[in-house]
Amino acid sequence: MRPVSRRVLAQQLANVIARSGTAACQGRGQWWSEREVEHAAATTRSAAVAAAAPAMELCARCPIVASCTELVTLDQYTGLAAGAAVFRGTRAPTSRLRNAAAGQVSVPVREAG
Repeated sequence: MRPVSRRVLAQQLANVIARSGTAACQGRGQWWSEREVEHAAATTRSAAVAAAAPAMELCARCPIVASCTELVTLDQYTGLAAGAAVFRGTRAPTSRLRNAAAGQVSVPVREAG
């Protein structure tokens, strides 16, 4: 018997979340997408944090953030979800910059010293 794929598990979890009707972001798809686009286009850390803030406030009061965290990991999601910026399923601070054109997350540069 073949193991169930990560994609199938992610779809099943997404269906459970959608049917629960308890996600704080439910029914806000367009609004959420606009926050993600603004966050992805940010050119400074403070702009990235400010762009993500409204979505993060919604996540902070969401009763199913744990399920969302599991879903973004399974689906290898990139965007804002589960109270964080997410890149290919890995959580990152909202101050992390993402180059929208290249689909890359910037890596903070540490100065020698």
